[in-house]
Amino acid sequence: VSYNMLQGDAAAALLEGVLVCGTSSGQLSQLDLGWNCLGQGPQKGRVVQLLGSVLSSCDGLVHLDVSFNSLDPQDCRCLAENLAENRTLWGLHVDGNAAVLDADG
Repeated sequence: VSYNMLQGDAAAALLEGVLVCGTSSGQLSQLDLGWNCLGQGPQKGRVVQLLGSVLSSCDGLVHLDVSFNSLDPQDCRCLAENLAENRTLWGLHVDGNAAVLDADG
């Protein structure tokens, strides 16, 4: 779903579907949302909150790309907080956002 300028209500609807699928024995293991606009628009808080819920609740998700989505430091902090207890995600791509990664990820 990369390169689609996805934001606002459309992004929220997509992430709600991902969340339902990922928490009800769905088979989604990889999700590429790179090069969209998730961190833009009046619904960005809701979108980031849903993305955080995906990180904390979707145990089958092993790879997520949210590169270049205009996510600011507060958005990235929210994602990091939701990621703290995740033990199933192997790959996370956040280039082009205001995230800072240390050696531990």
